Amino acid sequence: MNWFWHVLWICLVVIPVTLLWVSCLIDIIVRSDLSGWGKVGWVLAVLIIPLFGALIYLIARPATATDSLLDGGEPPPARTTTHGGSTTDELTQLAQLHDSGKLTDAEFAAQKSRVLGSTSATPNHAAAPTP
Repeated sequence: MNWFWHVLWICLVVIPVTLLWVSCLIDIIVRSDLSGWGKVGWVLAVLIIPLFGALIYLIARPATATDSLLDGGEPPPARTTTHGGSTTDELTQLAQLHDSGKLTDAEFAAQKSRVLGSTSATPNHAAAPTP
């Protein structure tokens, strides 16, 4: 009956702690908001004191934009750059974003007018008064 306690120990303690430790290491390495020295410090903390280092990391780590997406938040708006791109490239990119549904009609019109340098977002389609 001694094997039962070994299996129980492995299933309830060893595997969950190992998964916690590995997921913390992967999260530290993948994060783009940590500096190189910050990543080194957290990796050393998790490697030197595995359980407590991982728990301290999970408690102390700041939330990221990815975390807000997992909580049901909206993604940040798509950025268009004007550096090094022609007007045609920007209009093509805006059309692709609009066609894929990432930009509404109003956002598309506003960005298009910004790219083209016009002052109105939509053309004036008002009918001229009849005499």
